[in-house]
Amino acid sequence: MENIDLTYKKQMIIKEITGYNPDGSDKILITGDGLDVIKQIGYILRKDYKSIAELSEDIEKLKSDLLGYNLFD
Repeated sequence: MENIDLTYKKQMIIKEITGYNPDGSDKILITGDGLDVIKQIGYILRKDYKSIAELSEDIEKLKSDLLGYNLFD
């Protein structure tokens, strides 16, 4: 099975739930707790997903973690 290119989809989902634009066009200030989430975002952007379902699992974890943090000043 060939990997599906979900780069654009990943970027749009991350932008939608965090307000952070992975292409760097939006600048944000990040608190200490936000660094873990930024690492998760980086992981999601680098990973080659085989399906939308696999991507959705990581996105749901990211959403859950976002609710627990005061990320942005």
